[in-house]
Amino acid sequence: MAKSESTKIEFGYFHDYESEQFAFYRIPKVLFTDEYFRNLSSDAKVLYGLMLDRMALSIRHQWFDEEGKVYIIFTVEQVIQYTCLMNSITTIGNYYQAKVNHDMYGGGI
Repeated sequence: MAKSESTKIEFGYFHDYESEQFAFYRIPKVLFTDEYFRNLSSDAKVLYGLMLDRMALSIRHQWFDEEGKVYIIFTVEQVIQYTCLMNSITTIGNYYQAKVNHDMYGGGI
């Protein structure tokens, strides 16, 4: 079996405001620090962060229900297209179900 060669990637230091060239997702720390979420997969936690990000779009479009709660539209197909993390409808469905099981929709998503 031939030994594969990999290219070394070097990451330089940031100067001044260079770090602002990247967009970031917010993921609540509690998902990583609270025992309650211990069994929730990292991908499900990332999905929650993506869904939080989608809330900004919902607010811009003024997507509120009759109780004034923000709602998002983020289909399974969009999640698959949007990410490199999740690659099947079954997997995404499992992540959504995990969020339901942990009552993560009651917190605003």
